[in-house]
Amino acid sequence: MLSGRRAQNVRYDFDGRLPRRNVIVRIASKSGRGQVYVRQLPRSSNNYTAIVRVYDPKGGADRYRLRMQW
Repeated sequence: MLSGRRAQNVRYDFDGRLPRRNVIVRIASKSGRGQVYVRQLPRSSNNYTAIVRVYDPKGGADRYRLRMQW
């Protein structure tokens, strides 16, 4: 079962948007505890949406810095 609160104080900076075609998305954690992974790749069936999950078994607040490439 997944649980947790919504992210707070979120900041992001993208150099561009995902293209409207199938692409491979890579995610890397630069800081923060736990694991990050791509849950959903952008495809025509999901309107080219990528979903990234953060799994943190310790719970509670932490700062995360992620790098996403496509």
